[in-house]
Amino acid sequence: MYDLICKVCGSEFQSKWPHATTCPKCQGRPCVICGKPLPKTASYKQQCCSAECSKEYNRRPEVIARREAARQQTLNAKSKGVYKEKEATLHKICEYCGRPFDTTNPLQKYCNRDHFKECEVCGKPYKLINPGVPGHTCSIECQSKFRKQTILNTPKICILCGTEFYSESSTSKYCDGPHWRTCPICGKHFDITRYLKQGSDVPKTCSVECGESMREQTSISRYGVSTPSMTQEAREHARQASLANADRRAATCIARYGVTNPAQNEDVKSKISATVSSRANQEAMKHTMQERYGVDYAMQSRELSRKHSGNQFRQYAADGTRVDSRWEKWFYDYLVRNDIPFEYQIPIEFEYNGKHHTTFIDFKCGDVLFEVKGSHLLEGTYGDKLEVPIEKKLEIYRRNHVVIVTGSEVRYMFDSPSYGLRYLDKNPTPLIGVDINLFGTPQFPYAPDKPPSFYKVSVNGDRSAFDAFYDEKFRWKMMMNRIEYVGGFIGAKQILVAMNVTRQSRQPSWFSEKRAADLMQRFCTQDVIVDPFAGWGTRHDAAVRLGKHYVGCDLNPELVQWHRAKGRNVNICDAATFRYEDNCSVFMCPPYADPSTHRPIEDYNYDAFTDEYKTRSECEWLNIVMNNVPNAHEYVMVCKTVSDEFKPYVVDTITNRSHFGIGCEYVVCVPNMRK
Repeated sequence: MYDLICKVCGSEFQSKWPHATTCPKCQGRPCVICGKPLPKTASYKQQCCSAECSKEYNRRPEVIARREAARQQTLNAKSKGVYKEKEATLHKICEYCGRPFDTTNPLQKYCNRDHFKECEVCGKPYKLINPGVPGHTCSIECQSKFRKQTILNTPKICILCGTEFYSESSTSKYCDGPHWRTCPICGKHFDITRYLKQGSDVPKTCSVECGESMREQTSISRYGVSTPSMTQEAREHARQASLANADRRAATCIARYGVTNPAQNEDVKSKISATVSSRANQEAMKHTMQERYGVDYAMQSRELSRKHSGNQFRQYAADGTRVDSRWEKWFYDYLVRNDIPFEYQIPIEFEYNGKHHTTFIDFKCGDVLFEVKGSHLLEGTYGDKLEVPIEKKLEIYRRNHVVIVTGSEVRYMFDSPSYGLRYLDKNPTPLIGVDINLFGTPQFPYAPDKPPSFYKVSVNGDRSAFDAFYDEKFRWKMMMNRIEYVGGFIGAKQILVAMNVTRQSRQPSWFSEKRAADLMQRFCTQDVIVDPFAGWGTRHDAAVRLGKHYVGCDLNPELVQWHRAKGRNVNICDAATFRYEDNCSVFMCPPYADPSTHRPIEDYNYDAFTDEYKTRSECEWLNIVMNNVPNAHEYVMVCKTVSDEFKPYVVDTITNRSHFGIGCEYVVCVPNMRK
């Protein structure tokens, strides 16, 4: 190490480089213009991080004055003949090659000739960039081999037995063994070496049987029963732990992605999908598998295949109950997490081929039986190995009204939506299915013709459809509604329909394109349609259908971005300040108001939709637009409330039944008296 003085701050520091000019503290000093840290390779004279910052720095008055003073000092020195005497030439010997050379720098140790060194891996001579730090290898490939060789030649100590060993991995902690552990159940010594090599969890017992015995002993000591799910205390404990984990996951997701679940963020989903499916990632996985196991894919290894099969059929729920599959674990944990009472493993007896059989249905919630079944099993996989074929099992499920929880890829096997379990007199043997993803992290069923913000609107103070969909207890309630009344295969779309039909989480009003085109053709006389409340875009589509030019605006930036992506002439603007001076027809539909309060029924859940806008009635908006668009031939508005001022201009009344209930929509057409 060399003792040096920093040329920036003047402090003393040590470095293995004899020509270092800045201390570690000053290497990341901030740019004098933007404050960004300078690169560690920056010269001690460098003040800025980029060329743009340098230009800005050189335009400062104090820098210009300092440069001018230095120039003037140089001119004065020239005029007086004051010059620094030329340094004397020194005769030195190169410390690397031993050849003599001349220099005026007293610190120079090496001559300016090319220096070469032999690579310690391949033996090939290579040119040195800095003879003071010659290195060991000629290329990156040789450097990698040299590093592996160095790691391999460095002895390590096993943290279990203290034996000295050598390994190609710098993080290896265990030797090749063998290493043994004593089973706490039967006292047998069993080898754990392979688990240490694979980096997997080391089992505490020697066999599956001993593991089950240990879990039973633990459960008895804690809860007094052999299976934790047999007690309400254990279920409540598991439920609270699951809720705490869910809260932590939600907080992490909000901090990272702005949503409670990564599945709600399309950017995150697409990024993960692109990363996993990328060629570079696939090649990296193959390279790792080849290095560890000598195969491209895990299932090509007999040992890994056996391990996967064992793990696949050895699943445990959150409360420690052993279940048959990963999907069954999802369903079980969902019930425990949401405090839904259930029975587990309900026997059903039947006859087949002259023999008596018993099949166990996975769950019973109230009066409804649920069987969690892999979609591959429903399609007949392993059919030739089953004692009872899947066709017979489906017949039993129909006869006993069992709801099958499975993957959406086999939705074609189920009845079309018609009658649920409430109408067994009309369909005595229904086959009803539920998408397993509804018990995990389902994707919200956005409709292609509706913007995402449509589902975030709150109606009459209720939660938006988006928020209600991701409430697990509410989702269960909607599932049971579909099972009882409709049947068929129940997925995310059916949950959304149930939310709207039951009016427990209603979606906002949707103006019919057909009705908009009819009213526009009857009452709008101009070729330009101005709409200060563009909304979901149906009036734009109606204007385009009639060959008219549409000019719209909306206050919701997310909604405007969706319109612009579809090529619609909609700009972000406040209807209170929007102005249009040319000839046109105004056709608008402000936020519907409650006839009893004259306040908007819907809350659009974005920052710009403030309390000021929530207090305005539809007719107040009409007055504002009439002032802002003075040259319109007529002002057409569809609304639910009409003030006395505009009642003479009601030209049509439409009675309808929607999720708002039975009500009227009024069509107001006010001619421009100034024309």
